Amino acid sequence: MNSRLHAVCDDEGRPVRFYLTAGRVSDFKGGDVLLADLSDKTGDVTTDRRYNSSRVRQSLAGQNITACISGRARTGNQSRFTTGTSMKSAA
Repeated sequence: MNSRLHAVCDDEGRPVRFYLTAGRVSDFKGGDVLLADLSDKTGDVTTDRRYNSSRVRQSLAGQNITACISGRARTGNQSRFTTGTSMKSAA
C-alpha cells in the first residue's frame, strides 16, 4: 500500500500542516483539504505543477490568495513565483 503526504509550509519552508492520502488518490483530494483551511493572513501560495488546475486557482482566488503555480510542461502556462505559503506533495 502506498501513501502520499501533502504539506503546507510557511514562508520559510517550515511545515505547518500535513494531510495523508492513499497513494493512488488524486492530489486534488489532499489539496482541497489543505487549501480550504488556510489562514486569513495567507497572501499567496506557491505549489508545484501537480496542483495546476482551474479548480485550485478558483479556490485560492475565492479566499483572496494569489496562486503561484508552475505551469505544466505541455500547456506552456508559466507563473511567476514569489515567497509565501507553499504546498507540496510527496509520494
